[in-house]
Amino acid sequence: MNSPPPFSPGSVPADTYKVNRLQVAEPFVGDDDFWVSTRASLAVLPTVIATIIAALFLGPLGYATFALPLGLAALAAQRGRRSSRRTRPAFPDRIAWRDAERQAVGAVLIGARRPR
Repeated sequence: MNSPPPFSPGSVPADTYKVNRLQVAEPFVGDDDFWVSTRASLAVLPTVIATIIAALFLGPLGYATFALPLGLAALAAQRGRRSSRRTRPAFPDRIAWRDAERQAVGAVLIGARRPR
């Protein structure tokens, strides 16, 4: 039973594993639904916090503000599904797509901007 040799950075060309973490890769970079979904998802937490504060100060009248984070979550889910349907065929299998999408979302989380 032979085990694979341990990974060493010298055994793989540098351009294979070096990734600019501030860059979102294709097919996600050109997908409007990916960007809308990601931004809406990121906006949910601050709006939930603001909504809770509004509800505490305004009482029952403040409960209407819960529509904003719920709307953002619904928008993120709907646009995320559309983006998934469009981008998944570009990958050989679901695992490769999932990993690429996670990298794209991670790049957005650390500051990637949508190209203009």
